[in-house]
Amino acid sequence: MKGLQSSVLKIILMGVALLLLSGSLLNARVAPPKLPLSESAGLPGSPVNLSFVSQPDALFADFQYRSSDDRFTCQENGGSWRDGQCNYRGLPMPVEVCFAGTCLFNSRFYKVAQLNILTGQSYRFVLIEAGLTNTAQGISVFQFGVFGNEAKTSVLQAAGGGNMNENAIGVQLAGIFNNNKDRSYGISAAGLVNFGGDVKGMQLTAGLNVAGRVQGAQVALFGNMADESAFGIQAAGLVNKVRGRLDGVQAAVLVNSVEGDVAGLQVSGLVNESAGSLTGVQLAAGGNGVDAHLVGLQGAVLANYAGEMQGIQVGIANKAHWRMEGAQIGVLNVANDQGAEKGAQIGLWNSAEKKCLVQLGVINSCNGRARFQFGLLNMAQDNWIPITILVNFDFN
Repeated sequence: MKGLQSSVLKIILMGVALLLLSGSLLNARVAPPKLPLSESAGLPGSPVNLSFVSQPDALFADFQYRSSDDRFTCQENGGSWRDGQCNYRGLPMPVEVCFAGTCLFNSRFYKVAQLNILTGQSYRFVLIEAGLTNTAQGISVFQFGVFGNEAKTSVLQAAGGGNMNENAIGVQLAGIFNNNKDRSYGISAAGLVNFGGDVKGMQLTAGLNVAGRVQGAQVALFGNMADESAFGIQAAGLVNKVRGRLDGVQAAVLVNSVEGDVAGLQVSGLVNESAGSLTGVQLAAGGNGVDAHLVGLQGAVLANYAGEMQGIQVGIANKAHWRMEGAQIGVLNVANDQGAEKGAQIGLWNSAEKKCLVQLGVINSCNGRARFQFGLLNMAQDNWIPITILVNFDFN
């Protein structure tokens, strides 16, 4: 055991010596001797103009050195361009330690790891960044923050507070929020809210998910919002909203709403609404509404509404505003404007404008011609016999 302890101690001492030696060599390479700007080199009439930098007093002190980088590379790496030369500050170390915005090595080069004791900022590629608050101007692969993380691009972020990015590629875990301005490709999970521009993947929260375009899934206890379009699944405890087109599924305890067209399924405990056309299915305990064209099925305990319908409506009250082709099954069925020339109405009270194909109910009313009516009272304005009991038909 004593031999092992002695070996470990020797290794540590050798490491310290090598670190001091490498720092001395680095300083000797990048920092020429301190000379005046114009000093004679011993040749008469030939003064030599030498730029100089201050020799650092310690290994980790800030200093300045010249580089052969071109202007673009210099400025991209955080240097300043003066007199046709690039000037960097700091030591090009693979690790960095920062405290309250001030860093030990002050390096803007690629790093394997950076520790931010309070706050810190990295400028280029960083593999692992950890601290109370982390800020990356470039790519930070793994960020672990107590309060928050911010990066231009990240792969894995975990914070007790929030994560902020221009682009997030991978996984985000936050106690409060995730905010991605441009793209969010992967999984964003937060306690309260997720914001994303172009989302390809999943947003998961107990509060609210907001995105521009969604290709994937939004899952929230409160609500989901897609400002442009959604292709995939929205599942919410209360409300789902898409301001553009929905291709996929909406499932909510209360309300599903789409301002554009829907191709897929809407299921809610209260209301489903599509301001455009719907090709698919709406199922609600309360009501379903399609402002334009319905191709499919509406099923509701209370009411169904469609501007124009090709399909089936099942509910207490069903209405097709312009034209109905298919079937209405309920207590009250109404087909306005063009009526139900290619369809059937089955209920207690059936009403249609102009032509009717089939009406089966207690009271059947057609303001045009009815092909076949069966009910206690049948009314067909343009039939040979306009009012009958039990059966009325006109096959002309």
